[in-house]
Amino acid sequence: RQVSKPLILVANKADNAKLETEAMEFYELGLGEPLAISAYHGRGTTELLNRIIALLPVPSQVGAEPEAMKVAIVGRPNVGKSMLFNALLGGERAIVDDAPGTTRDAIDTLLDFDGQSVLLIDTAGIRRRGRVEVGVERYSVIRALRAIDRADVALLVLDATELVTAQDAHI
Repeated sequence: RQVSKPLILVANKADNAKLETEAMEFYELGLGEPLAISAYHGRGTTELLNRIIALLPVPSQVGAEPEAMKVAIVGRPNVGKSMLFNALLGGERAIVDDAPGTTRDAIDTLLDFDGQSVLLIDTAGIRRRGRVEVGVERYSVIRALRAIDRADVALLVLDATELVTAQDAHI
């Protein structure tokens, strides 16, 4: 809300129709219509890419090499950011594990989507300020916040199996 950048609200882990319906609870954030996806099963990822492309700015200079659109994938720890990142890339680029804190640094990867360059940025999970430990985790959060600042679009990924938290709204 504080940044004048397009936002796509993504509720990940909507592995079936029931969870997809429950993802509508994320309207409460006031960030628009949530897109229920399952990065693991590939449900909704095509629609997500189409929404991202719809938000891309029209290139202003003809003949110049267009700069890649930067899309940061952000959210709390263990909501499926890296799984979504891998699903969008169509391969295993980021390590995925059930343990929170697997991703420690922002990972930038160029994706060619229908002839357009998109820079996907997988970020570490952002925990509440008081719960961030000193050291590597603190720097992981700083790098995630910097990724949001340099991105053209931020995908806020939520866990469709959980209720919206204050930290989701804060991110």
